[in-house]
Amino acid sequence: MADDKKPIQIGFRNGQTVAMKLEPEEFDKLVAAIQAEEAWHTVTDDTRKLTLRADRVDFWGTDEKPESRRAGF
Repeated sequence: MADDKKPIQIGFRNGQTVAMKLEPEEFDKLVAAIQAEEAWHTVTDDTRKLTLRADRVDFWGTDEKPESRRAGF
């Protein structure tokens, strides 16, 4: 079974970043919260629950093909 979780990097105005792997529905909710500039939003992955200020997110990005970054010959 393929892992359909999306890796995401979240960057804040203070320079801190957070990396998570989210289920598609969690990812969509987080992006919507960032775009709506919600004050507080809680997101959950396999290892933690993170409550963040979505209105203070400076950038976010995904790695759509992480398997292409593996070392190999």
